Amino acid sequence: MKDGRAIGDAVALTQDNNFGRRRLYFSDHDLYIQPAWSPDGKQIAFVSEREGGRQVWIMPAWGGAPKKLTLHTEGYILEEWMPDGKGLLTSITRDHFWRRGERFSIIQPSGKQKTEQVLFDDYGQYPSVSPDGKQLLYNREGERWWRKGYTGSRTSQIWLWNSENKKHTKLLDGEDARWPLWKPDKKVFYYVGARNGILNLREYEMATKNDRQITKFKNDSVVFPTISRDGSVIAFRHLFDFYQLKPGKAEKPVKIDLWAPGDVTIA
Repeated sequence: MKDGRAIGDAVALTQDNNFGRRRLYFSDHDLYIQPAWSPDGKQIAFVSEREGGRQVWIMPAWGGAPKKLTLHTEGYILEEWMPDGKGLLTSITRDHFWRRGERFSIIQPSGKQKTEQVLFDDYGQYPSVSPDGKQLLYNREGERWWRKGYTGSRTSQIWLWNSENKKHTKLLDGEDARWPLWKPDKKVFYYVGARNGILNLREYEMATKNDRQITKFKNDSVVFPTISRDGSVIAFRHLFDFYQLKPGKAEKPVKIDLWAPGDVTIA
């Protein structure tokens, strides 16, 4: 940290694969957050303050000059790519300046930027777009995620929005349900829930409402989960480490070893 700001000078992709390890270098004194791979794996969108304000940028996945997509002075939160790769889902605060002012909107990843396409005029957080792009899982309410044991009226809820009939449906509430993630078959979604006071990864079947706990952590919570587009791997943070697991197969969490330039090995 420097002057209260994160300094982002490199991103290292440490997952072993056929392409080997890559590093994407940036300047030393700018904020780079919320990276998101395009569906075809060829581009990375991210948010940066490199020219003032939190704007959305895009760059080739294996390096190259980044291009700024947005200009609005209020900035953006980048959520994810739309499944067809023709849009980026963002959260914005525009007309509402007080509590619960955020709205979901879609922007274009290329060409001249059009007017932001707001999905619906109501608030939400942590959205997950269905594989066909027609439905949206999202959070409403919720205390800060690090506040454990809260069971009041502001407990985090999971809702479903259908873009075809514009209907909102509450799916889960009462036990702190957060961060929904679609499974590719659209019949199931994963989320983090605190059934026993600790946030653990769970699986919810839409038709039967069967709710299954996956991780069994007892000492602290699972937070900020993410899922690969083919649904084969889920990654998340627990305490100060990142983990991955393979749902339906090897569901034992495996710690991800991270490496960065400048790391010092202590014997």
